[in-house]
Amino acid sequence: MIRHLELHHFASHQDTEIEFGSGKNVIIGQTGSGKTNLLLAIDFAFAGEVSEITLSELIADGADAAEVILDYIEPRTGQSYRISRTLTREADGTISHECSLSNLDTNETVQKPSPVQKTLESLGVSPSVFRHVVHVAQGSFADLLKETQDRKNTLDRLLQISQLESAYQELGRQDGPISQIELRRQRNLQKKSALEAGASKLDQERKILERVAEERQQKQMQIDEAIKERNELEKTSGNTLEALTALRANEDQIAKSRATIASSSQQIEPLIAKLGQILPEQDFNKIEQQKSSEIRLYLERLESDMRAQIEESKKHEEICNNALERAALIQSRLTLAEEDRKAILNQVAAIKTYLDGKGEQPQIECDRCGSILTKEQWGKHIKEKQEEATNLEKKTAELLTNRESDKALASQQKVKLEETRANTDSLKTATILTGQILAHRQAMEDASASTIQLQAERERLVGELRLISHAEPVLADQEVVSQALTIRQRLQTLSIQIDDLAGELGRYDEIHLKPQQKRVTDAEEATDQLRRLEPEIITDEKKISLLQTVRSALREIQPAVRRGFVSRITQSANDYLTRLYGGEEIQKFELTEDYEFIVTRAGYKRHAKRLSGGQQVLTSMAFLLALSEVLSQLDFLILDEPTTHLDANRRRELVAVLENLRRVPQLIIVDHHPELLEAADTRFRISLTKE
Repeated sequence: MIRHLELHHFASHQDTEIEFGSGKNVIIGQTGSGKTNLLLAIDFAFAGEVSEITLSELIADGADAAEVILDYIEPRTGQSYRISRTLTREADGTISHECSLSNLDTNETVQKPSPVQKTLESLGVSPSVFRHVVHVAQGSFADLLKETQDRKNTLDRLLQISQLESAYQELGRQDGPISQIELRRQRNLQKKSALEAGASKLDQERKILERVAEERQQKQMQIDEAIKERNELEKTSGNTLEALTALRANEDQIAKSRATIASSSQQIEPLIAKLGQILPEQDFNKIEQQKSSEIRLYLERLESDMRAQIEESKKHEEICNNALERAALIQSRLTLAEEDRKAILNQVAAIKTYLDGKGEQPQIECDRCGSILTKEQWGKHIKEKQEEATNLEKKTAELLTNRESDKALASQQKVKLEETRANTDSLKTATILTGQILAHRQAMEDASASTIQLQAERERLVGELRLISHAEPVLADQEVVSQALTIRQRLQTLSIQIDDLAGELGRYDEIHLKPQQKRVTDAEEATDQLRRLEPEIITDEKKISLLQTVRSALREIQPAVRRGFVSRITQSANDYLTRLYGGEEIQKFELTEDYEFIVTRAGYKRHAKRLSGGQQVLTSMAFLLALSEVLSQLDFLILDEPTTHLDANRRRELVAVLENLRRVPQLIIVDHHPELLEAADTRFRISLTKE
């Protein structure tokens, strides 16, 4: 149902808005006032084009763009939609077309370009039904009576006969449901044939698997027997292995002890030879024969002597250093005394020279007061200086004696220091050599004691091994060991044998058992798949049979559906035609199953297209009203100039029929006869202004 129409610069309309109501909407106006352009705008809104008119002609003169907005309530869902279309004249003369379809209830907008050509389909309206039935253009009422294939297809689509035929054709298509199911059935039949071949071998493959499993069991038994024997030997030889391991470790330790004794004995000989060059002969002989404990005592004595020599060396070194320091001090005092004596002698000589009249007067200060001596004091001063010089000579002689004594003492201590250092070095070397001899002698003694203990342990281990291996008492030790080793060799042989048998069993599994198990599994899977596949094949056969039955029914039901609609439409059209004609001239209207319009006039049947122009209009009007009454999907009809070819009486009858019309949801009528307004629920008058 159309609710609102809005035009801007469309054809002869500058800015026009119309709110349509339900029921009958009648628009009255003079010729050329723009009535038809309103209907063209509705066509353009729904279809995006207008028959036999170019898009450029829809743009108002002097304007560059035209716009149409139409609000529509879709009868199936009750939701409101808005169709907006805009035409724009481009600079190059082409026309661009913009369109949008909006759901006013959900605010969802579908943008271009899909709605441009599919607006009607989006709203559930067939374009052919809209073009041939919904909108009857001016002067086209009689076209409804023409027998054309397009009209028949339109009526089939309107009566939903074409949907039944489409479903019939869809089921019969090469890629349709029946063909697809049949193709799947054929594939399943082929698969069934292949599965039957695999499933038929199941019993045979199972028997082969049983035989292979028995052969494998025999091989497994051989492995189990060998493992059992190995386990028994391992129980018997567990202690044997421990005893052999301990015996081998014992023999290794004995060999190491003997090697230690030989090595130490070999290294002692050159050390004793070196020591013989240092020690006195009696000491050397003692060390050569003594045990480590005695050598340790002698070593301690050597170390004590060496420490004493070191202390004595320090004492001689200290005396020598002290004597040398005193000699150096005396030497410095001798140097000062000699310098003082020379100064005194020079002063005395200077005074004597002056007194003899041969020199200048010397400037001599008093030793006590520091004043310059007078001439009368010089004689006494000379005597004092001469006595001082004599005393210095005596002191120098005494210092020389002391210096020589200290030098002699230093030389004597130095000689003793050298002797004690030489003795210390000899004692140090002897101490080192003695220490090394002591270490080797101790190692030899320790190794000898260890060897004795190890030999005793070896005897115990051999005895234990003799008991474990149940060896004869007469067997030698080595024979007992050899007998014990055979147990280990047997264990090794068994382990190798078990590994070989396990490898052989693994290869048997890979070559025989697993492939045979795979063949049995494949046969079992084939049997299982076959069991599941057979119901699928039966189900597909039932589906094919059912769909073929449905397809046949779709074709067979079409005439019955057509007859039902035709009967109801004929009955309703007769009622409307009787009211329009009052039972005169045309006694009966009939719509055949081939959609031919037959009327009975004056007792004779004839085709409706042989009626007069006005009678054709009324017959078409009766048919349209009957369609709208019978078919719920026709929620609105558009009639352009329905009074064409009608006289005043027929127009009044049409008004009377329209006044009593209640079952058509919406009717939009455009005409130039004002009396039609009497039948309107919503009235419009349209006129053309100068602007």
